[in-house]
Amino acid sequence: MLGGTPGTPRLHPRGRALAVFSTVGAGGSAFEPGAGGKCGLEFGRVRPAVAVPPLPLAPLRSRTAMTLPEKPPRLPPQFELLALECTGSVMEAALARAADHAGEGTLVWARAQSEARTRRGREWLGYEGNLHCALIVEPDYPNEEAWQLVYVSALAAGSAIAEMVSPMTGLRFAWPNRLLINDLLAARIDLATTDPSSDPYPDLVLGVSVNVAAHPPQPEPEEYNSIHASGAAGVAVVDVLEAYASHFLAWATRWADEGFAPLRRAWRIRADGFDAHAEIRLPGGSIPGRVDDVDEGGALVLDTGSGVRRITVGEYFGLEAAADAGREGPGGT
Repeated sequence: MLGGTPGTPRLHPRGRALAVFSTVGAGGSAFEPGAGGKCGLEFGRVRPAVAVPPLPLAPLRSRTAMTLPEKPPRLPPQFELLALECTGSVMEAALARAADHAGEGTLVWARAQSEARTRRGREWLGYEGNLHCALIVEPDYPNEEAWQLVYVSALAAGSAIAEMVSPMTGLRFAWPNRLLINDLLAARIDLATTDPSSDPYPDLVLGVSVNVAAHPPQPEPEEYNSIHASGAAGVAVVDVLEAYASHFLAWATRWADEGFAPLRRAWRIRADGFDAHAEIRLPGGSIPGRVDDVDEGGALVLDTGSGVRRITVGEYFGLEAAADAGREGPGGT
């Protein structure tokens, strides 16, 4: 791990000594060709913050009928980018690599994905031209603090989108993992781990999906939006990826230095749905109520009419229940 040098981006809050991400990208070649997934060829592991010469396109086209992006991403050195032409799901790809000890800072990015699902199992269309990526981190603090990384990722994605669209564009957050452009869904955050029963987790995978060039067909009334449909048609997916990585480090550093309070303030400024009725869909069922606030730990405060219900990010993603089941042991109920 990197040391706790002042100014170094860190994930660990309240002055803990360790810094964000392993030292990655040291040594090795710019490309390490790997085996492709179901729907395409892995076109290389990109060493961060270097200009990567393109692979010969003719052999690549003959095998995959795809081309490389127009420019290679240039990311901060804390990231190691694993770039895929296409995969079933970047979340599943990242979880597999986390289980194989890929290391903190590994960022899996696919130009397209064919089998992506939302938290509730609904299909998320993985169009080429949209951002599909998943970042591996290795928190070493209690899980309820680690869940705050969803806010780090959401604020990073929101900051990246805000760079791309007109200042007059409405950008809102819906608890805990959705981003809206002009009140329509444009991005979402995913959260998973290889071992939900551990505390602290050995790893967390933060997935990010942003509609850049396309969005699903609209139902009636409209539900979806994209960066291009919002008037920023010149934005490339690589631009959004680079901006997300940069803003993730910035927000992670602020979280490490100042705790969750400044992130909570920033998120609440653009929060959608406060003082309104909502039905929060959890793995075990839905809970209706009026949304009061997000508390100092990042949990949603819901007035159910019969009392106040605190819903954590871990519960929303099904991690808290898994952890409780793991702690119950063989005699648990």
